[in-house]
Amino acid sequence: MNKELKDLQEKFAFVDLMTKGGKEGLLEVLLKKILPLEFRIEPDNHVPHIHINYGKEKHKASYRINDGVRVAGGLDNNMIKSLKIGLQQIKQNCKKFGLR
Repeated sequence: MNKELKDLQEKFAFVDLMTKGGKEGLLEVLLKKILPLEFRIEPDNHVPHIHINYGKEKHKASYRINDGVRVAGGLDNNMIKSLKIGLQQIKQNCKKFGLR
């Protein structure tokens, strides 16, 4: 599952690069900044979901793995598409290990 998380981290970094505004009047060097991305999957008595830590923000959001519905918190709207694609890949891997 490391490849899927690395891919999602790259997608989030690209979204950040393309959408975060700089300071007006200053020339900026555009660099894709890879922020720490951490997932915790909890297949407990609730519907399996992931907790997302992104950058310095701990517990930024939680989303259900099976359908991508937000459980708590939230990501910027421009990151949701990347998350949905990443969740599909994570869901496939969870099935391989017997998680639903």
